[in-house]
Amino acid sequence: MQYNGKTVQWWVPDKDNPDDEAYRAGALLEETALIEQRQSAWYELALWNATLYTNRELPAFKWGNLDEADTELWPTNLRTENLVAEVGEAMLSKASSSPLKPSLVPHGNSYKTERAVRLLDQFIFGVWRQVKAEDAAVQMFRDAFMSGVGCVRVSYDRRSKALHVDPVFFDSLVVDNRECANRRPPKVVRIREVLPRAEVETRYGVELGKQGQYHQARVVADGWVVVVTAYRMPDPDGKGGRITTVACDKVLSDTAWKHDWLPLVFFHWQDRTSGFFPPSGVEQVVPYQVIQNELNDAITESQDIRCHPRLLVNANSHIDVSQWDNAAGRFLMWSGSEPVPFVWQTELGELYQERERNRGRCFSHMGLSEMFANADLPDQVRMDSSAGIREFRNMEDGRHLRLWTNFEAARLRIAEAILNVLSISPDADAFTTSYHPGSARVSAKNIPYSAVKDLTRDQFSWTMEATPLSAMSPAARREVIRDWTSRGLIEIGSDEARRMEGDPNLERIEELELASADDILRHMHILEGDEETPPGYEAPTELTNTTLGIKKISANYHRLKKYPDVPPEILQNHIKWVVAAVSIQQQAVQPPPAPMTAFQPTQGVAGTSAAQAPKTVINNG
Repeated sequence: MQYNGKTVQWWVPDKDNPDDEAYRAGALLEETALIEQRQSAWYELALWNATLYTNRELPAFKWGNLDEADTELWPTNLRTENLVAEVGEAMLSKASSSPLKPSLVPHGNSYKTERAVRLLDQFIFGVWRQVKAEDAAVQMFRDAFMSGVGCVRVSYDRRSKALHVDPVFFDSLVVDNRECANRRPPKVVRIREVLPRAEVETRYGVELGKQGQYHQARVVADGWVVVVTAYRMPDPDGKGGRITTVACDKVLSDTAWKHDWLPLVFFHWQDRTSGFFPPSGVEQVVPYQVIQNELNDAITESQDIRCHPRLLVNANSHIDVSQWDNAAGRFLMWSGSEPVPFVWQTELGELYQERERNRGRCFSHMGLSEMFANADLPDQVRMDSSAGIREFRNMEDGRHLRLWTNFEAARLRIAEAILNVLSISPDADAFTTSYHPGSARVSAKNIPYSAVKDLTRDQFSWTMEATPLSAMSPAARREVIRDWTSRGLIEIGSDEARRMEGDPNLERIEELELASADDILRHMHILEGDEETPPGYEAPTELTNTTLGIKKISANYHRLKKYPDVPPEILQNHIKWVVAAVSIQQQAVQPPPAPMTAFQPTQGVAGTSAAQAPKTVINNG
C-alpha cells in the first residue's frame, strides 16, 4: 500500500521508523476507504434494501450528522403495503420460533472425558443464555435478509472479565470482493465504525489527531472519527496474521494473530457462487414490490377518476352549481334538459385480481404461504389441534431446508468461537457462568471456565438440540390435558382433569408427575458425584419410586461399565442401591403372617376333640 509516497504494510510493524504508527494507521484507513469506495454499489444497495424493509431512511451515510438523523423517525412510504417487510418478518419468525442450543457429544471410551464433556455442555448452555447469543444470531439472520450477509463478533473484555457476542451492522463490514473469487475465504476482514472522538480517546487513553476525508460520498461530522479494526489471517508460513485497530493517526490496539480462525462468524442468505456478497432476500422480493406499488398507484388513480360521480348537463341548462352538494333533502332546480349521471366503466376488478395474484406469486417465490404471514389457517385445520397446526406450519420447512441448515451451522460456529476466544484470553479463567436448565426443580450452579478449559477439540463433536418453547395456546393446553387423560397420566373423570380443562396448569401437573423421577435423578447424582462432590450413597426408602429407580439405576450402571476408568466404589454403590430397592419391593409383596390363636383346653382321646378323635373300625369278617 502506497501511503505518502512510501510502501507501507499495516500488518508489519517497523520498529526502526519513529513515524511507523502514523503510517500504519493512515495506510489501513486509506486501504479500507478505497475498497469501500470501489464497492460503494453494494453499500448503497444494502442501505436501500434496509430502507425498504424498515420503511425508514437509515442515516448511515451521514456519519455524526445528528440533525439529519431525525429523518429515521418518519416512514418513507405510507401509500402501499410493504411486501418486503411481510416476507422478511415471516422468515424471521420461522428462524426465531424454534430456538436451538449448541450441545456436545463426547468421543472415546472414557468416563472422565464423558463427565468433562457433560460439564462443558452445561457451560456452553449457560454462556449461550448469559451473552444472549440467540438474539445476536437472529439479528444476524435479519441482516442477511437485508444485505445478503450477516456477521457476529465474539470478544472478551479483560478489564470487566465479560464475554461479548455482538452482531455487526452490515454497513460496517468491509471485505475486498476480489480476494473472494471462486468462493475463497477473505484474507482480511475489516470492521469500520464511526464513533465520538471523546469516547475513543477515553477508551484507549490516547489523543487523536485530525480526522481527514475518508470517503467521497460520506462526510464525517465534527467530533466524530472513523475507527477501523482489521482482522488478517496469517500467511502459509504462519506469519503476517494481525488484529489491528486504528483511528486518525493512532494505532489503538495491535495483536499478532497466529490462529487459523477469526472471532467473526458469517451467515450468507444464499450459498456463494463467487465473491463474498451473495444476493439478499430483499432482492428476491423487490420485483414484486415494484409491481405492487404500480398496481396500487393505478388503482388509486382509477378510483380518483372513475369512482367519483359526475353529471352530464346541457350547456344551455341554467343550473346553479353551488346548489349541488351532498346535503340530504335539498331541492335542486334546473331548466332545460334534465342532468344525466355519467357512468364510466372501470377496470378495477382486473386491477384488484392482478394485485392479489402478484402478492401470491411473491409469497410463492419465497416459499411461504400467505396464511403463515397473516397468522391464518385453512378451514380444514382444527383450531384445537396443536398437532394439525404444527403439521401445517412444517410444510414450508422443506422449501427452506438449506437456509435453516446454514443458519444452524452459523449458530454452531458462534459457540465454537466462544470457546476459541476464551481459550486464547489470558484472564479467561476468571470468567464464570451460571447453568440453569430452566426448571424450578433444579437449582443453578456456577461453572468457571477453568473447570472445562483442558478439554481438547478431538474429545467431542458439536450438535444442535431444540429448546422447547414454554408458551402454548389455551386450546393446545386443553388438548394436552385430553392426551394425558387418554394415556392414564390423569384419571379419567377425576376432579383434577375437569378442573384443568378450564384453566390448564401444565407446569404444576408436570412438576407433580416428575417429582419422583427427579428424586431418582438426585440419587444418581449422589452415586456418581461431580467435580465438587465426591461419590456417595443414599439408600432408597419406602417412599422412593423403586420401580423407576431400579430401571434407571441399572441402566446407568451398565452405561458406566463401558468406561474402564470408572472408580469401583461408584459401581458398588449402584449395585447396593438396586439391592436395597429390590428388598423394599419384596417386603411390600410378602403375605402377612397368620394371626396366632388363643390357647384352648384339650378334649377327647389323647387330647384331641371328639370330632378329631380316631374312629375304631370293627371288622366282623
